[in-house]
Amino acid sequence: QICEKVVIINHGKIVAVDTPENLEQKTKEKNSIILTVEDKQNKMKKLKVIVCGSTFGQLYLKALRSSPEKFQLIGILGTGSDRTLRCAEEYNIKVYKSIDEVPDDIDLACVAVRTAAFGGNGTEIALQLLEKGINVIQEHPSHPKDMEMCYRVARKKRLVYHIGNLYPHLGDVQRFIKCAKYLNNEDRLLYVDTVFS
Repeated sequence: QICEKVVIINHGKIVAVDTPENLEQKTKEKNSIILTVEDKQNKMKKLKVIVCGSTFGQLYLKALRSSPEKFQLIGILGTGSDRTLRCAEEYNIKVYKSIDEVPDDIDLACVAVRTAAFGGNGTEIALQLLEKGINVIQEHPSHPKDMEMCYRVARKKRLVYHIGNLYPHLGDVQRFIKCAKYLNNEDRLLYVDTVFS
């Protein structure tokens, strides 16, 4: 198996995200196409990755470091704050203070900076990285108009733009989902009120 998760995009809209096995199960009785991709050396290329932002970006740094066979962490794009410098030192990576400093051979940028809808410059960073020819995973939330702009640039440049979905993989969220499913199986839930800090 070459990949753990497949994203199916139709006309710039994500229509499915799942494991190859689950997608196969979902489409068993429908017409399906099986696509197998191998490189000449029969192994995956390590993706060269940068993380943008050192607050929530720390979660991305940790996740990327946990899969060294898949990702080569190259650097962090930030303002040069003490937190950014500490992250760079801990992960032994370079600090880039502008997109112009980011090497051209980067495969993927994880943008964990507030988007324009929430007063940040994450949308502008994502757009500039896409224009530079770098695939982007952007942390949500993002305004639909901002996402549309990014998808358009990605499509024009034949790149991948994806909104991150980290939350379902966090332990606390998984426990909440498990409890909610259990309660729903015991007696159908009609309403759930949650508070997050």
